[in-house]
Amino acid sequence: MKHSIVFAIASLLAVPFAFEWPQQGATIEGRWEAEYRISGTDHLILSLRMRHEGERWNSGSSYDVDELPELTAIFRGDDGPVAFQLRREAGTIDFTGERQGDEAWGRFRWTGSPQFLVRMADLGYSDIRQRDHFTLTVHDVTTDDIRSIQARGYRSLSTHMLVKFAIFGVTAGFIDNLRARGYADIDPEILIKLRIHGVTPEYITQMARVGFSAPSLDALLRFRIHGVAEAYVQDLASVGIRDLSADEIVTLSIHGVTADFARRMAEAGHPDLAAPDLVQMRIHGVTPEFVAEMEELGHQNLSSHDLKRARIHGVSPGYVREMQAEGFGHLTVDDLVQMRIHGADPEFVREMRELGYAVPGSVLRRFRIHGVTAGFIQRMADAGYAKLDPEDLIRMRIHGVDVDFIEELAEHHFRDLSPEQLIQAKIHDAWWRSR
Repeated sequence: MKHSIVFAIASLLAVPFAFEWPQQGATIEGRWEAEYRISGTDHLILSLRMRHEGERWNSGSSYDVDELPELTAIFRGDDGPVAFQLRREAGTIDFTGERQGDEAWGRFRWTGSPQFLVRMADLGYSDIRQRDHFTLTVHDVTTDDIRSIQARGYRSLSTHMLVKFAIFGVTAGFIDNLRARGYADIDPEILIKLRIHGVTPEYITQMARVGFSAPSLDALLRFRIHGVAEAYVQDLASVGIRDLSADEIVTLSIHGVTADFARRMAEAGHPDLAAPDLVQMRIHGVTPEFVAEMEELGHQNLSSHDLKRARIHGVSPGYVREMQAEGFGHLTVDDLVQMRIHGADPEFVREMRELGYAVPGSVLRRFRIHGVTAGFIQRMADAGYAKLDPEDLIRMRIHGVDVDFIEELAEHHFRDLSPEQLIQAKIHDAWWRSR
């Protein structure tokens, strides 16, 4: 079975053509390249390209060495001129060229089989264009293959779809195996997706062994796409995570919840986390290492809720250390979260201390909430209001008392007012303006 497509097959299968193809019986010529690759198992890469009236087509596929014995023999021979032939039911391709090391190249000439066209007409394909005839040859689509597929109910497939079936290995046997497991009347495109993603009958059997006895084809595709394997489900069950739905197991896999992660979280003091909790831990970066660091900093026995809130709001071990260095070692995780939410970071703490406000965390939070900044404090000091009480600063900001307002009052001969008088003047703005 061709197990990968090296170049876009759409160039052979789906590109619209604006010119007329030659009459049947004419040949097609082009260039070819091949590589012999060793990576795990030996395989061949065969690429064909051609040009006709300004249009280009490229096709490339990877083959096991026993699928193209003619080409394999070339690579196992000597360097130099080469010639080989691929005889398929749909036609014959003659290759000539050069081989050097693990690469070979040259020209090819395709000749279509008229007998193949007659047999195709008997199967309902009476008007095959030459480009489709060539493509059926390249991918070795046989009338026996088509007849077997039609016998399974797929009687109206286009030649394009027949080629895709051949490329991805959608065979009568594959369809029969799926039917034996309860999956019948499958859309052709879904059959191709199943093959692309490796949803084989064997895989379906494996998943049945771990509790997924009749998942939908969509669920099976999602399993394979997101790496849900039999061993993964077994490992989760070994740490007590079992009886999961298809959606739950996929969600766990997407977010990297493994048995090892669950085990290490249990060792870190969280042995009873349900699957959704583990997912949330992974989403927000709550790891066993994070739990251990927080414990070292004095935050013991944190709940999963507190751990998640800490991570969501950026209460990292680094932030905790900085706040402790600034004299806030007594704060709870909830206090630290509130500090982070309102931007009371170590830099803000230092700014306030330099201005003479070594105040509790609750006051710092209120400063941040109401906009009491270092700049505001300094401007008020320049206006003659230095070393104000924290509560006065907060109330001034709440009521909009600023330097501009103080200067406006002075213009109306209201000078040397206390902070409380300034606040009352702002509250009763209309009264003093009318005087």
